[in-house]
Amino acid sequence: MSPDTHTTIPVLIVGGGPVGLTLALELGWRGIRCLLIEPNENFDGNPKAKTVHQRTLELFRRWGRGIPDKLRAAAPLGADFPSTILYVTRLTGQLITALHNATPADSGNRFSPERTLRIPQSFLEPVLREEVRQMPSVILRLGWKLERFEQRSGEIRAEIVHVESGARQEISAQYVAGCDGGRSTVRKQLGIRMDHWPGLKQALGGVFRAPTLWSTLTFEKAFHYNVLNDDLPHLAVVGPLQPPDAWFFDLMGVDPDNLDPAEVIRNIVGRPIPFELQHVAPWTVHNALAERYRQDGVFLLGDAAHLQSPSGGYGMNGGVGDAVNFGWKLAAVLQGWGGEDLLDTYEIERRQFHVRALEESIRNAEDNELLTAGLEDPIDGPALRQKLAERIQLTKPKNFQSLGVSLGYRYSTSPIILPDGTPPTPYETSRYIPTAQPGHRAPHIWLTDGAALFDHFGQGFTLLRLGSSEADCSSLERAACKRGVPLTVLRRHEPEIRELYQSDLVLVRPDQHVGWRSDTEPENPATVIDIVRGAFNEAERNR
Repeated sequence: MSPDTHTTIPVLIVGGGPVGLTLALELGWRGIRCLLIEPNENFDGNPKAKTVHQRTLELFRRWGRGIPDKLRAAAPLGADFPSTILYVTRLTGQLITALHNATPADSGNRFSPERTLRIPQSFLEPVLREEVRQMPSVILRLGWKLERFEQRSGEIRAEIVHVESGARQEISAQYVAGCDGGRSTVRKQLGIRMDHWPGLKQALGGVFRAPTLWSTLTFEKAFHYNVLNDDLPHLAVVGPLQPPDAWFFDLMGVDPDNLDPAEVIRNIVGRPIPFELQHVAPWTVHNALAERYRQDGVFLLGDAAHLQSPSGGYGMNGGVGDAVNFGWKLAAVLQGWGGEDLLDTYEIERRQFHVRALEESIRNAEDNELLTAGLEDPIDGPALRQKLAERIQLTKPKNFQSLGVSLGYRYSTSPIILPDGTPPTPYETSRYIPTAQPGHRAPHIWLTDGAALFDHFGQGFTLLRLGSSEADCSSLERAACKRGVPLTVLRRHEPEIRELYQSDLVLVRPDQHVGWRSDTEPENPATVIDIVRGAFNEAERNR
């Protein structure tokens, strides 16, 4: 390497999409110096992911920067746009069936302080970029890409290139985070294989402007119209992108080279209207997991580590979960209180979520394989539409009402979780059972002051002392202090919180997952602290 200049930084983040931006914010919030590079200075017009789950907004909320509110303000449809999905023959055709409240509003009050938000990735990323720019410890370089890197003697040497000018720079880093998408340069240079699951498909997507489409529609407003008719080879998804006239469309399971995008739009609408194609892109639906997420000091996050069908919305949202899980652990190691094995638990924990998300995505995609022929036939059409409506109502709601996955995911096996022996809760797609069982996300509850319990958690670990019990926790505090582990003790007397958490003492991790709980202090508090911080050798000596 013979670059023009040289920079030394603890963490190099490759890729500035939602995952890389989240990691930069997580590390920046904790005062960790990092460099984020992203080759694209501007957005290409592709809306990509369009749904931000409640769990993602909860993770953003932790930073105390008001990001969920900023995203709601930036959402082009507005937070109160009806969460309706219609299945139709054409936008000016016949209704097959409707899914109203596809993302139930009341779940935002009962189970989470946040509500699922419809916001395209192209509107989300500018908000996160602006937040990153305000982080003193984060350097954001747009227009730069990774050329190559090598690991040697505990250091990573990377060469980055400015896309436009060709200027080069050498970066020395302790860690590299590959957040650079499904075609990840980082993963390819590591030689890490992607193990593919069923469901590989080609797709065509795009954006078009149609100033009269709202007034032409036969149906009520919806954020998705799923269109099925004889002129389309498969179900087409179309919906408003940005009022008053921007719309998106996606058609999966097709050969993009043999499709005329303008003809696709005409077959979706069903009536001649003026429209202008703004962006058209073929893409591929993959279902795959990287064979491993780490090689020494280099890690894979987001689409670089896992790819899935967009059905269910687990891709970007799962990547944000990766960034927070990895981010707090990496910060702990760099700050000196994380154990030597803590970073290994990133893959152990997140792979459990990714496997479940892949299973759900594949099942959702299979449920999209719907009858298209004959739906508009004047004789047989009504009966066919009725039969199809019954199938849709039976199979599709869980595609959108998946709180059991998005809020109920758990790290069932993890070396930094201490099980308490209680039986596991059911793991169902649409049914979420709040529980503080170790490994689960800590359950949400509103407090009398109008705040969420989550809002009182500390930046590090939080030890909840609940109910009327006076269980001592001083030895846990001393053990954490001795090891430099940030610990906030939160005393709450409300009986409903104690009933929800089912223990007097609950140790909540920085990512809001429960690491340990009991009615009394442990016999070996140092062991508990060492386990949850990934210092297994020290924990073994304490036993």
